[in-house]
Amino acid sequence: MKADSELAKQVNATYVITKETERQKYRPGTIVELMHKEGFKRFNMHAHTEFWKAEDAKNPAKGLGVEVEWSWYWYEPWLQKVRAHCKQNEAAYK
Repeated sequence: MKADSELAKQVNATYVITKETERQKYRPGTIVELMHKEGFKRFNMHAHTEFWKAEDAKNPAKGLGVEVEWSWYWYEPWLQKVRAHCKQNEAAYK
C-alpha cells in the first residue's frame, strides 16, 4: 500500500512501531582529540572540564550526556556545543 493512501493514514494513526536506538556516546578524551583534529590544539581536558562546569552540562535535565558504570559519556549535542565554543574562542585554542 502507498504511504500516503487513506488506509495507510488510518493504520499509522492506530499503530505505532517503536524502534530503540542507542545514541552515539563520546568519552571526554575523545572530544578533546576531535577538537585537536579540527585544529584547536590548545583545547585540552582542563578546558573541557571548565566548559562543562560553566555550562552545568552534566545536569540530567539538559540531556547532554549520561553516566554509565561510573563513567561519563557525552552525546552529539554536547560535541556540537564544544565545537561552537572552540570556534567562538578560536584565538585561545588555535
